[in-house]
Amino acid sequence: MGNVYERVTDNGNKKLVPAYIGIYKNDELIGYIAEELDTAYFDELRLSMDSLASGTFYLLDGQGAIITAGDTRQKESIHHFVTTDKEREDFQTKWEAIDHNKHPTGEIRYRYLGDDYITYYSNLENTNWSIRVTENYSSQKESIQSFRIYYLLVFILLVIGAILIQSFFAQQITFPVQKAIQAFEQIKRTQDYSIRLEINQKDEFSKLAISINE
Repeated sequence: MGNVYERVTDNGNKKLVPAYIGIYKNDELIGYIAEELDTAYFDELRLSMDSLASGTFYLLDGQGAIITAGDTRQKESIHHFVTTDKEREDFQTKWEAIDHNKHPTGEIRYRYLGDDYITYYSNLENTNWSIRVTENYSSQKESIQSFRIYYLLVFILLVIGAILIQSFFAQQITFPVQKAIQAFEQIKRTQDYSIRLEINQKDEFSKLAISINE
């Protein structure tokens, strides 16, 4: 999964992210399958996270650009940080001091407008993306028990988010590629050139399948 970019499409200007996977034959890389994903997909993913509670969820690409942000009630994603660079200085200083290779998951506590805040963060496997969930910690200090429950919910959220994105990636790209490779192997084994790849939807892989079938 790559970084966010904007492109003019038939449906107007869209924010997109590239998804790609290598195709191998006997451990040799022979090509790639690539697809563009509308960031609106990740907005829907955020809105379905019932365990998010009152925290603000951020999904960021490798350049720190926002893919989707907000809570479970904000249908329109926040595409820019609502605070200025100066206001985020305390957070940014602590963020840059972390060795993210050694600590891909953790938390940062900082002050903003007189309140204590806490941001939980985690890298996302198979991407250079990161997940952050920010909460006003001052409002959580009254109950240590509620904080412990919330910490568990955030951890579950990160796991579910990673599983959902990886599952979507597999369904859109990995499974069709595996079926294509199986068809190629069957043709090679049987020399039956009447075998055709299945075409189930309109996407880049289906266009490739049509060309291969022809």
